[in-house]
Amino acid sequence: MISSLWYLAKVFILIGAAVYLAVLPGSVQIDWQEYTITVQLGVVALMLFITLLVVSFLTGLIHEVFMLPKEWNRSRFERRRTKGHQAIVRALSAASAGDYKNAYYLAHRAQKFLPESESGLSLLLQAHAAKGRGHELDSETAFKALLKNADTAILGVQGLIQKAMLEGDYARALVLAKESASAQPKNVHLLKPVYDLEIRNRLWDEALLSLDKIAKHKIMTPEEIKSDRAGIYIVLGDRAREENRFNEASKLYKKAFGADAGSTPAAMRLARVDLDMGQRVAALAVIKKNWALTANPQLLGLWRELCPQDKKDQRTTEYRWMEWVAEFHPESHEALLAVAETAIDHNMWGEAKAALARAEKIRPSRDLYLLWVRLEELTGKNPEVIRQWLDRSSKAGSGAHWICAKTYRVFDQWTAIVEPEGFFNTLEWRETPNMVDPAAAEWLIKSA
Repeated sequence: MISSLWYLAKVFILIGAAVYLAVLPGSVQIDWQEYTITVQLGVVALMLFITLLVVSFLTGLIHEVFMLPKEWNRSRFERRRTKGHQAIVRALSAASAGDYKNAYYLAHRAQKFLPESESGLSLLLQAHAAKGRGHELDSETAFKALLKNADTAILGVQGLIQKAMLEGDYARALVLAKESASAQPKNVHLLKPVYDLEIRNRLWDEALLSLDKIAKHKIMTPEEIKSDRAGIYIVLGDRAREENRFNEASKLYKKAFGADAGSTPAAMRLARVDLDMGQRVAALAVIKKNWALTANPQLLGLWRELCPQDKKDQRTTEYRWMEWVAEFHPESHEALLAVAETAIDHNMWGEAKAALARAEKIRPSRDLYLLWVRLEELTGKNPEVIRQWLDRSSKAGSGAHWICAKTYRVFDQWTAIVEPEGFFNTLEWRETPNMVDPAAAEWLIKSA
């Protein structure tokens, strides 16, 4: 309605302008040879106005004629693009239903309709559909086509790498990743697959260089970078130690601890090497620093070894030594258990009971109740009390262990590589699910 009124308004404005120009007073005289032409000024103005309108109309018409091929191409492009998007949607539906043959056909159709800049998803669908059909060659061709576009290159690399890894050819996967990273130096995210495969191929020195580049471009978090760098230095240090290159192992462990002072595996290895080399003070400093950061109970064994010797009263010295480490973390359940165990070892029953009571207030645990069992066996020797403690131990949690973040398997000691999967640096120190203690269960069954 409004557009119609506006159109009528424009018509009336043009008519009004034409009438106004036609009635303008005055005349225009034109002399040409022996002819004299006198025309009213309004008529001249009206003719000029009409000429302007005709010229404007003709130029617009000519512009439309010349733009017709371009408009036709644009319309054709939009129609093809719409068909391409529809084909992708149908290909996704077919793939989700397991119809890989139809999914491949529709993805191929989508690629024909879509421009090259938007063909990434269709190529990816083709690759996975071909893989689902068992056509490995077509799958590899589609993945390689993804490498030509910077936006989809990472998808192509991941697909080719996954294919090579499934075939067990990690060396080829690394070559593919490096070639892709070299071909697209500005795509810094391709550094991560290169780094992962260098780790997988146990190329530790090259992995350290790649990790420096990753840190520069902030592809991984600072915590992940610190942890991985420490893990790599630990692996190198372990290898040097196995080959009896103790000085080199010590340097590598120092680099690992320097990269991540919160790494308990690095601290334990460095302290052990220092202790074996007679550097007790250095070992003690490492353990104290890591214990202050982590309170990891696996450090307590080394701390006990570092206890100074006192010929006059070794019993009190060892007890005070363990009490001292517990003072760093008064709420450490494991530290109090270590104090109680030391007290039991030296027949300090009152101190042992006090430490166990404090530990029990923090939280119950299997180790706590087994120490109560041991204490009762050495003092009261009451079978009923022992049975009660064992019953509690069978129901209590087993405490923290090294657990793989990917497989959730439990390990007693930290290892850089989880076999047979080959995962690197995936062990975390955390609480394990409650499991029945076999020793306690066996005692309960026999005494029933």
